[in-house]
Amino acid sequence: MHHIKDQRGMSMMGFVFVAVVLSMVAMVVIKVLPFYQEYSGITRSINQLKQVPDIQQSSESTIIGALLNKFYINEVRSIKANNLKEHIRIEPFENTYVLQVDYMREAPLFQNMFIVTKFKEDFKL
Repeated sequence: MHHIKDQRGMSMMGFVFVAVVLSMVAMVVIKVLPFYQEYSGITRSINQLKQVPDIQQSSESTIIGALLNKFYINEVRSIKANNLKEHIRIEPFENTYVLQVDYMREAPLFQNMFIVTKFKEDFKL
């Protein structure tokens, strides 16, 4: 008969279970982390755009050009000139503009399972 004093450590099945769970969590983190890094680049670009003198009085096309330049500097690769209007809307608001970011990314996880991340935020220039 075994006593509780004799049982020490984790069983092999317990170890395998923990290893599988940790590897699944690591896989999700590896898939999602680039999305958050890119969104960080988007917010950094918009915050840098706010620092440009007289950007509030600029035209919408000037703002788009400056924003695309900031995206290039901050390594935002998924938003280009041809799909900018799908992800970012520029709306006039009082004497300035509001940039509405509605950005979604997905990545395959297992066979037909995907991870989808959606970012939505408004930035006042």
